[in-house]
Amino acid sequence: MPAVKDLPEPVIQLWRAVADSVTEPAANGRFHELLWCRRDRGAGLHAACAARAYLQLADSMRDLTKARTACLLDLLLHAPPDPGPRRGR
Repeated sequence: MPAVKDLPEPVIQLWRAVADSVTEPAANGRFHELLWCRRDRGAGLHAACAARAYLQLADSMRDLTKARTACLLDLLLHAPPDPGPRRGR
């Protein structure tokens, strides 16, 4: 795979378009990060956008982890009693 600095301009134009339009934080952060790595025009803005998107992603992952933990605790608290080991057939 070629270095980011060696990629053709149509690829970079695609990255710019995606970075400007995508709303999913992981994708948004990655495309802005790629443009920052290339030191594309507005590199500082790309770095800031990538950082903001990655922080947003971290917040959503933390919320997801909290929700999953709450669900697991609920399952454990309301699970039927363990019948013990199964006997062979």
